[in-house]
Amino acid sequence: MDKHEFQGKMLAIPLIAGRTVVGIDKSMESSLKVASKSTGSSKFTVVIDAGHGGKDVGAICCAKKEEKKVTLSVATKLKKKLEAKGYKVYMTRDDDTFVKLPKRTEFANQKKADIFVSIHANAAPTKKQWKSFKGIEIYYLSPAKTQRAKEAAEKENAVMFEDTDKYTKNQYLSLLNREKIVESHKLGLDVSYKMLKTVRAHFGSVANGGVKTANFWVLVGAQMPAILVETGYITHPKEGENLLNNYYKELLAKGIAEGIERYLNNK
Repeated sequence: MDKHEFQGKMLAIPLIAGRTVVGIDKSMESSLKVASKSTGSSKFTVVIDAGHGGKDVGAICCAKKEEKKVTLSVATKLKKKLEAKGYKVYMTRDDDTFVKLPKRTEFANQKKADIFVSIHANAAPTKKQWKSFKGIEIYYLSPAKTQRAKEAAEKENAVMFEDTDKYTKNQYLSLLNREKIVESHKLGLDVSYKMLKTVRAHFGSVANGGVKTANFWVLVGAQMPAILVETGYITHPKEGENLLNNYYKELLAKGIAEGIERYLNNK
């Protein structure tokens, strides 16, 4: 587990929010506003979950593409960007370690996080669908409404239920935290908007897979707004290569960070 804590310091600033103080020049006023925004962000805590890890490789394709490596790379970049904005940030894993799914939200609850975001990469169910399945998708916890959402959830939940019967699976997945569904949906919309805008502006076209509901076990039990980000399809010829591109992953992290900031600024 990541033990780093960012402790913001309160500044004694003779500035009333939203007003110009007479006698302060514009350059000083500008710096004071930046400082004020940064220290204000430190009241929020974000837990980033790099999906899979260790024995749980996640989605794989073409030998060199492994979901667990993509998720850790994006999560690490996201942590740095959020810390630069002044947030307190923790990661459920910061190396190639296996963490059981229930332990991930349990960790977020222990840290009293304001946001929980789980990073993943998707995969098409069959090789015939490699070219047709693509796009950035955001999920929040609620019963899946589409077959594609069900398939995505089954893929991510597999490690949780590899020795569990169907009845027990359904019992577990019925324990949905409905209290935070609305806020999680709002967070998902903000993150989706910023991710697509950032990637399209600096890298080129990327498909919009939308903001959807699904029964992702990793989100069950979260006591805060929680989303799962599918950064793209590792099995898609173009997206799979993009997910190995360092600049592309930087843009993904930037978009997620700005989406989280947009959501928290409107709380």
